[in-house]
Amino acid sequence: MLGKTAKKFKQILDLSQKIVPLYLKIVHLLNTLKKSSMKQIVSVLFLLIFSTVLLFAQNYPIGNRSITYTDAARSNRSVAVVVQYPATAAGTDVAFAAGTFPVVIFGHGFAMSGDNYDNIGQALVPQGYVVVLVNTETSLFGTSHGNFAGDLAFMAQKMQSENSTSTSPFFQKLTNKTAIMGHSMGGGATILAAANNTQIATTVTLAPAETDPSSISAALNTKVPSLVVVGEDDCVVPAADGPTPIYNNFTGIPKAFVSIINGNHCNFSDGSSFNCNFGEGSSGCSNSYIDQQHAAMNAAIFPWLNYWLKGNCTALSTFVTTIGGAAYNQTQTKTSLLNFGGRDLAVCQGSGAQFESYAGGSNYVWSPATGLSATNIARPTATPSATTTYTVNFTNSNGCAVSDQVVVTVNALPAAAISSSVAPVGSTVTVCGTTGTQLQAQPSGNGYTYRWFKNGVFTGYTVTGGTVKKAGTYTVEVTRTSTGCKKMSAPLTIVVNPCKNEGEASELEFTTLVAEVYPIPAHNQLTINYSSSSTVQLSIVDLLGRTVSMQQLPEGTQQSNLDISQLSAGQYMLLMNNGTEIVSKNIVVQ
Repeated sequence: MLGKTAKKFKQILDLSQKIVPLYLKIVHLLNTLKKSSMKQIVSVLFLLIFSTVLLFAQNYPIGNRSITYTDAARSNRSVAVVVQYPATAAGTDVAFAAGTFPVVIFGHGFAMSGDNYDNIGQALVPQGYVVVLVNTETSLFGTSHGNFAGDLAFMAQKMQSENSTSTSPFFQKLTNKTAIMGHSMGGGATILAAANNTQIATTVTLAPAETDPSSISAALNTKVPSLVVVGEDDCVVPAADGPTPIYNNFTGIPKAFVSIINGNHCNFSDGSSFNCNFGEGSSGCSNSYIDQQHAAMNAAIFPWLNYWLKGNCTALSTFVTTIGGAAYNQTQTKTSLLNFGGRDLAVCQGSGAQFESYAGGSNYVWSPATGLSATNIARPTATPSATTTYTVNFTNSNGCAVSDQVVVTVNALPAAAISSSVAPVGSTVTVCGTTGTQLQAQPSGNGYTYRWFKNGVFTGYTVTGGTVKKAGTYTVEVTRTSTGCKKMSAPLTIVVNPCKNEGEASELEFTTLVAEVYPIPAHNQLTINYSSSSTVQLSIVDLLGRTVSMQQLPEGTQQSNLDISQLSAGQYMLLMNNGTEIVSKNIVVQ
């Protein structure tokens, strides 16, 4: 039986869950009111109601402890932090509250410090989280994004080791669930710290900035669920500059993108940073909606962290309901929001693709089994013969049951074939050398691309068709551009006989010199596929016009491997001359 106090507290929490979505709708209403005085009156009224609910819902006072740790693995680098934690009473170095708590490592913005983010601790600690504000790389000059990311990753690992160290003030007070969270530069550093890091449970980034090394590139290696929150009026780190590319590079993980109406950059902090406020004010996008932005931010962050760090399985539906409310722009979330099974896939008939489902769970069951390489692993390969909807059920990393569906669309192959102006007998066409035959790829027209082969070697021709006057076995690869699906035609053999009263057949084939050069850029060796009616003089010329390599290539349809190991890195021009035509190709040597 719950005591009266516990029952009352539960009622308050239930009321808080109802007030948050209501408040967000009121924020949206405020944005539509034309009379500023009315907006202020209604805003103050509901802020008072919302703040009162949060005040009574705060069941943990905030304790503070300043500590400097040493990272021996990085030349004994000092990492200064302020740890805010649930305590028995508010104060410095006070006793921990009873229980164990998940950890949130927080990285500040550029030229800021953890002191500028009191709002983070004040929001999360009363709800039962330990917040670690990392106070390194705070200078305007000489800031190292890589070192800052290393500090965040170090603290995520360090706090877990502190939990098992009997002399630590955090001994047996922490759960094994840790998030890394950050704002602006700290958001970008969060992504760097999370790359290939499976020791953490989730990331939360507030207007994450591009960094050096690149946080956008590092997002490709993020393996844990990730939430990105931005302000739609942010002119310091606009969504298109960092947050959206980072979000788009998250693959195979549950992810969500939330944009706060009227949200700007500095209002993700507590508003105390002169550097941030000055920079944003100079850019002309500062505003006074800081309380509204904090409320909207917290309404998204609370259920996200409650789900991934506390294993509150119902918090996920709260999150989805909250960000679908009127105070959010959900444009970016519709296709990837919490997509546990990964994105829908498209394959070509006869081919397969591996699912991009979240791999951080256990007890996977896929159905139906048709076309699957396995049914009990996170990411089987699907090779269905027809479009199929697959269902996956599993238990994710926090013990919650998950179900999702993935549609695998099967696209048909093009009907690749070769037609000849001279009627074939079976698969053979016999022609006179001076007249040849007109070959045509089928189907023809817009929506297809072509690659012609002779005796299995690419000729360099990508046209729909042409006149062939030379013996050989020809095939054409047809690609449907809308799907990328390709198919090779059946072979057609050309036999050339001498023409009546005209001696030997002409050796011309498609009448021009063509070449395909790869790879670009190249290293040590360059491969050249070419077709020529006569011997080819090949030259490589540098940017100053100097010939740095020269050799002869035989006539015909050939493949040549060119040794370029003696060339310095840079750009060059490759020239091929068969006496009647010159072909040039730009190449890059690494």
